[in-house]
Amino acid sequence: MKEMDSLTGSYTLKSFIEKCSEILQNDDGQHTYAMASMDISNFRFINDFYGMDEADQLVVAFSDYLKNYKRTVVQARVVGDQFRILMYLDGISINELAEELTDSNGRFCKDMQLQGKYSDVAWFIYSAVYEITDKTLSVRTYIDKSHYAKKLAKGNLDRKCAIYDESQYKDYSHTIDMIKLFEDAYANDRIYVEFQPKYSMITGEIIGAEVLGRIYDDKGQKVMPGEFIPVLEKARLISKFDMAVMNKTFEYMRKWLDEGIKVVPVSVNVSRVQLFDDTFVNRIIKAREKYDIPEELVEIEITESVFLDETDEKFQSIGELRKQGVRIDLDDFGSGYSSLNIMGYVPADIIKLDCGFVRKSLKTDAGKTIVECVINMLKRAGFEVICEGIETEDEARQIADFGCLMAQGFYFDRPMPPENFQRKLLKYS
Repeated sequence: MKEMDSLTGSYTLKSFIEKCSEILQNDDGQHTYAMASMDISNFRFINDFYGMDEADQLVVAFSDYLKNYKRTVVQARVVGDQFRILMYLDGISINELAEELTDSNGRFCKDMQLQGKYSDVAWFIYSAVYEITDKTLSVRTYIDKSHYAKKLAKGNLDRKCAIYDESQYKDYSHTIDMIKLFEDAYANDRIYVEFQPKYSMITGEIIGAEVLGRIYDDKGQKVMPGEFIPVLEKARLISKFDMAVMNKTFEYMRKWLDEGIKVVPVSVNVSRVQLFDDTFVNRIIKAREKYDIPEELVEIEITESVFLDETDEKFQSIGELRKQGVRIDLDDFGSGYSSLNIMGYVPADIIKLDCGFVRKSLKTDAGKTIVECVINMLKRAGFEVICEGIETEDEARQIADFGCLMAQGFYFDRPMPPENFQRKLLKYS
């Protein structure tokens, strides 16, 4: 016997999935179907304002309305005010079903309000539908997709029934996959660091390095930063990743120092999100102190776009780090933002000229003049200058002629594992 919800008499989620599977498997092709997901907006306020008993009455009324809706095949109360409904789509499109449900749900709400029910709280029905076109997929997949479409509709006050969009779901699925991958990598020590050396244009020696954080999946495949960094920033997990990279970097630096290897200053990238975190500075200082890394060997790298918004929190965090002896590298200078507007007040020590800006500029006489002027202007303003993304001998020669004393890029070295970088340090020690 199927398990039923004690309050509404609807199926429980488990029983609903079993029943839907049975219906779809036994369908002879005469029907077409859609999965709907619905809940009551501001239900918790109804619960708080009128009490649990009154809120339960609304849930029962909503359940009865769904049972009696002309297209309902079977329904489930998942939890609270959350319902999932298998519906007939026979004879109409998914868009027409959405319009039909928008009108029908609106009438249900209006009827309740005309009865004087719950008039002190603004509420309506959030709903979304997914057209079942592939019956080989699981019922859980249909439910998840309709639920996701409903989640996207949250906050949309036009009260229309939403329709599942595959492109949006792919973005959502990618986000979930990346978060799971990161958490698994974090738990199983699959966050790695690579070092890209910075070279002196005068002596040809290594004078620093930029650290790049990397994630590997459980099959040992490297995940590209462009796939997971934006996701971690949106999910507010980027601080966790940044600090894992920083601790891993300091761990290697401590090892090399203990072995008597001459260690060069290392810059670690941090997300702009971290600059608004009150604990940001303290976490960096504590990590440096934990591994007893000399302050002159630590640099924090941030992008130029950070300074587009002149907010006190960012300047305060960066200023605090500089007071602690940590140097600040400003990355991507010239990447398309209003670079010159920020130079009079930016709290940085080292300016890294954007690779795209440098390479494109070196292709024309006017561009070469601009690069030379920018390098010398920044040096006169008291900044150290690095040209990044140098890929050819000709590019290296030109920036050296223009007065740039430091560079990095594939012409010199690609990012490399710590063991390879250690061998480089031993060579120049």
